[in-house]
Amino acid sequence: MVDDAASERLRLRNRQKQKRHRDRHNAERDALLAEVADLRRSLRRAAKLSARRSKPTSTLVPWTAIAATLAEEASEAEATRVALNTHRERLEKLSRSLASMVSTVARGVPMQAEPWNSIALVAEPCARQLGLDWFTRHLHANTERMLQLSAFPCDGAVKDTVVRDCGNGVADLLGRIQIEYSLSLETAHAALRGRIWDELTGVNSSCAVEPLDMDLVARIEHPSCMTYLRSAISADESNFFVAREVRTRDRVVFAQGNFTQDASQPANLQWRPRMYWYVLDRIGPHRTRLRAMLYNGPKIRAGTLVPWQRDTGLMNLTAAPDAEALDFDTFRRLVRRHVQPIMDVDYTALLLPEASPESMATELLDLA
Repeated sequence: MVDDAASERLRLRNRQKQKRHRDRHNAERDALLAEVADLRRSLRRAAKLSARRSKPTSTLVPWTAIAATLAEEASEAEATRVALNTHRERLEKLSRSLASMVSTVARGVPMQAEPWNSIALVAEPCARQLGLDWFTRHLHANTERMLQLSAFPCDGAVKDTVVRDCGNGVADLLGRIQIEYSLSLETAHAALRGRIWDELTGVNSSCAVEPLDMDLVARIEHPSCMTYLRSAISADESNFFVAREVRTRDRVVFAQGNFTQDASQPANLQWRPRMYWYVLDRIGPHRTRLRAMLYNGPKIRAGTLVPWQRDTGLMNLTAAPDAEALDFDTFRRLVRRHVQPIMDVDYTALLLPEASPESMATELLDLA
């Protein structure tokens, strides 16, 4: 009986223990299920809230407000544009002034003189023809080099005289002209061609001019036009000028240079190398730029270079001043005083009446 009672107590205790385990398990399960249900409800609420927020809302602004804002911004932009244009114009004016000043100031480092101080034309006809052809081709081939040497500003009118100190008593002179026309290259060329050729052939020169070797020049293959002439300055000095016009699609070049001696003419006892370029460039459908470069080298007398201190021709003096008292700045001032009025006349001769079609028609009629 005792064993039966003990066994019964053991079974009762085990049943109670199992019941406690079941109750604890059921309580945990119910808590988890309740948490799952709560999470599901939260998820549904979040989904509904997200759906409401994702619905498009009206962001339209009245057109009057937009127009007012744009008008305000446009006024500010216009004021900024005007200020920037004023600043740009001021900088351009300053740049042109600085470029002109720098180009006319003597260079600190002495520069070598041009090597074409003595070019003679022989008497033999075939060699003369080759010499005329070669020299004009040489001048045309050096057009870009001369443009770089002349250092023209990018725009604006130019009519000045640059006197360069090349060192060792050598000085040379470069006259510069730049004009822009509101005309096509073809129209500007038609209006200027006669004027430029008048300059190259000495129509208005005070010196006696004599055409040379016209039949020989006519046999030279050239793109447009060519001349060779003698311009007598004095009994012992003449310029033997050869000139050529070369046309391309966007550029027309008039180039002229002088031989220091011509074997078929009286000998020169003194001479001065001279080379001239007139360059017409197309810079727009109805815009053309003329740049003229008028180069005069140092005086050569009896085969000897005359130093600038004694170059009375450039200074337009009858006698050379005291060499010790003459500095280069004074020499430059004397040369400009003599040459600049000539440059002003040349500049005026190259101006075109662009005010009306009638004035241009009259100009072209006069040329014809």
